[in-house]
Amino acid sequence: MLVNYRRLEMYYLAKFFELIGIGVITYSFYIYFPDPMTYELLTYGSCFFIAGWIIEKFLLRG
Repeated sequence: MLVNYRRLEMYYLAKFFELIGIGVITYSFYIYFPDPMTYELLTYGSCFFIAGWIIEKFLLRG
């Protein structure tokens, strides 16, 4: 039971990281609309999304 609880917790953590990444990219696109978004915000959003994807894809492989 404890293993399944930790697995579920990690799954939601991965989805949360992906949500934060998509949110940062969307927010920066909305704020800087006429101009391109800054590379810093694009990098932060991409890093959060990729971290969540790595957790989901490789650490939670069943």
